[in-house]
Amino acid sequence: MTADAPSVPDSRALADEAVALVREWLVRAAEGRRHRDGAADRLATVLQDPHGLEFTVGFVDRVVRTEDVRAAGRALHALAEIVPRTIPAA
Repeated sequence: MTADAPSVPDSRALADEAVALVREWLVRAAEGRRHRDGAADRLATVLQDPHGLEFTVGFVDRVVRTEDVRAAGRALHALAEIVPRTIPAA
């Protein structure tokens, strides 16, 4: 081997590093599932309703993002007809 040739990494060391990295990823993924709040689950439940996507998009775009409170109120009133059954009445 000449002084200018790149060194070849040890394949066992490389494999050990790869295994350690994958184990770290798996631990992090498991921790993420344990620490997840219920928001994703609630959204998934709402989206299972036939009108869930339409209601969610309409609520965010026409109610939450609207600066005019009267327009937001009218939009919320219109969306009340398609509120998914999974959303509590309160």
